[in-house]
Amino acid sequence: MEEEQVVVSFCISTYKREAIVEALVLNILSSSNPYFEVVVVDDCSGDGTIKRLSDITDTRLRVFEREQRGGGSACWYDALEKGKGRWLFQVLDRDWIDISKMDLLIQTLRELENSNVSFAVAGEKLSEDEKVYICKEGEETLQEFALRFSHPTGQIFRKSEWDMLENKEQYFMDEKYGIYPHGYLYTILGNKNKGAYILFDICDKKHYNQRVIKTVSGVYSTRTDKKEWFWPESRFRLLTLAAENVELIEKKEYIKEFMLSRYVNFFYAVTLEWYNNCQNEILKIRYGRNDIETNYMSLMVNGFDYITLFREYLEHNRFWWADDNFYSILCNVDQQLVKWLIEWTNELRKQS
Repeated sequence: MEEEQVVVSFCISTYKREAIVEALVLNILSSSNPYFEVVVVDDCSGDGTIKRLSDITDTRLRVFEREQRGGGSACWYDALEKGKGRWLFQVLDRDWIDISKMDLLIQTLRELENSNVSFAVAGEKLSEDEKVYICKEGEETLQEFALRFSHPTGQIFRKSEWDMLENKEQYFMDEKYGIYPHGYLYTILGNKNKGAYILFDICDKKHYNQRVIKTVSGVYSTRTDKKEWFWPESRFRLLTLAAENVELIEKKEYIKEFMLSRYVNFFYAVTLEWYNNCQNEILKIRYGRNDIETNYMSLMVNGFDYITLFREYLEHNRFWWADDNFYSILCNVDQQLVKWLIEWTNELRKQS
């Protein structure tokens, strides 16, 4: 296929899932649409992946193998780099694509290109009535996408913008940026460019649960920062990285409001996780479910530690935007959260 014909490259990274990735590739290639390609990068699986895919004769498929094992994020980056299409659509080997919507996807991406959109996210917000929602460059795009940690399948970059991003490789290669580094790229792009949601279910998320296939891939075996995502250490690491990278946002007067909203959203998400875990603790007591591993008191102590750690972090780094007004608002938020946690703790104790 001539390069100029390729509207979208489906950039697939894979490791030790030969049957699954073959099924995914064959599914995408079963579409008769000529305006896409499939790029697969294998992360030194050492199984039959390369042989299986090499036996596929469709010219819309290109297959590569890394010279040495790099891990999930590194492989994602390589797959995106190999794409030749005007749009780079990231796909994980264990996910899926609804090819009945291929023509609509191609049409939508062409329209986004004409609207000067630099990236799109599919599979997060779904609608049967609309096909796309475009956010204005600057504050609107940042509010929706900046510094977010999203599932990789359905992250779509306009290649011209992707190629111009400087030092983007660090976000994929450096472990401190976590396993979902796309939010940093959205922050950079969103300052001056539009972002968009693709609202129809091209990622087939409605059937995702039917397609989850557990396999021992060893994706995280070499990572030094891998912890259970819902524990405070992991969540606080994400928040500190967000704080360290607010300089990516050019609109300086927006930073204070942006970080405060991130703090509130962050703490709300964490407390929901604590709530679910504390409910597990109640189940252990009420129904004798000792197989559930939670520690009620540890969870609550960590809740109060979060408030202290975040305040200390801001003080230590002496952010210029953390002025008296910011701290006044933050103190009010802290007080509300502390009050809520105390009331919630007492209520849980009554239930148990």
